[in-house]
Amino acid sequence: MQRRRTKNRAIPSAPPAAGGKKRAQTDRNAAAAGSIPPSVPRSQSDPTAKNRRADSDSSSPAGPHFRENTHSNPNRHLESNSYRNVSSESVRERASSDARESFGRSESSTQRVISRSPKGCQPSDRPGYQSRLRELLLDDAARWKDSGPWEQNIRRWVLEQSKTMDGENFRRISDLDLERMAEAYDRQFFQGLCLPLARSFGLHFRLSSRMTRAGGKTTRQVFRTSSGKDAGTRFEIALSTNLLFQSFRRKGDRTRVCGIECRDRLSAMQRVVEHEMIHLCEMLVWIQSDCSARRFQGISHRLFKHTEHRHELVTPQERAVREFDIRPGTRVEFEANGMRLCGIVNRITTRATVLVPDSAGPRYNDGHHYAKYYVPIQRLHRLD
Repeated sequence: MQRRRTKNRAIPSAPPAAGGKKRAQTDRNAAAAGSIPPSVPRSQSDPTAKNRRADSDSSSPAGPHFRENTHSNPNRHLESNSYRNVSSESVRERASSDARESFGRSESSTQRVISRSPKGCQPSDRPGYQSRLRELLLDDAARWKDSGPWEQNIRRWVLEQSKTMDGENFRRISDLDLERMAEAYDRQFFQGLCLPLARSFGLHFRLSSRMTRAGGKTTRQVFRTSSGKDAGTRFEIALSTNLLFQSFRRKGDRTRVCGIECRDRLSAMQRVVEHEMIHLCEMLVWIQSDCSARRFQGISHRLFKHTEHRHELVTPQERAVREFDIRPGTRVEFEANGMRLCGIVNRITTRATVLVPDSAGPRYNDGHHYAKYYVPIQRLHRLD
């Protein structure tokens, strides 16, 4: 959060004495010539002015700014943050340790620890952050053997802080909830090194309703000028709300994510965030990240006890088969523009792509012409 700047206001010169207009004009001329100052800054006339400005700065609320995104996506967009940098390594490590111990305390106590934790990383600090993060990722120390309590504390803390999540099987979620969970994992498992380093390049959190196969996605985008020079790097972590909300629809549902059984949407979300945080750390340190590689799987198993790099969340295709007995190749009937149409399901994502025979439509590889319709699964009726 940037400090509020207070301009020095000039104290007006004393009014001229009665009949002293000529002297006032002489003073103004002398001031223009530089012989005497035209006014005195408040900081010089009032020694406490500087302290008052410092007090007003320190009373300003700590924490990031957020703004509503003008994009069509209704989710909120996280604006880039500028935090006060703390260069002392010992202070940074001590604050990170305090933050790890704070989860599970009262909301106000936890919030105070989080707000004072050093988050700034300047471009000149990147090599040091990368070096320490690399050592942490490759560390085989025994402190990772019991991470269960940390994960439970993060779980409780995210629910306490959220204004949208109504429980473990939440029905609403915001990108701010995703960002909070990532920050909690960063402080608990990565000593507060990962997200500040990523933010020094550019970091964005996003909820996606169009991801129908992957539970999450971490991307690294490099921008270049017309001449081919590097113009900056940006990272993004996206979470699939489609898969989360299609899973755990019935009481007692269970599913496996990263080899760990999940009983609710919040635990599944945690496993996906853990997986994506490792991707982000590897991209920050080694640029390349592959969840099927030995290095990635070793890190995920040490930190989070993951045994797989896949999920079994319910996809739109699985839901269509389970609830409607519809799959690609099924003949279906639906209503569009007041007409009953019959066609063949070609693909299933967030909606079903249905091909209806139409001589005016494009030709497909089976030699027939079709018109393409996008229809919600629940509006389709299977034809036997």
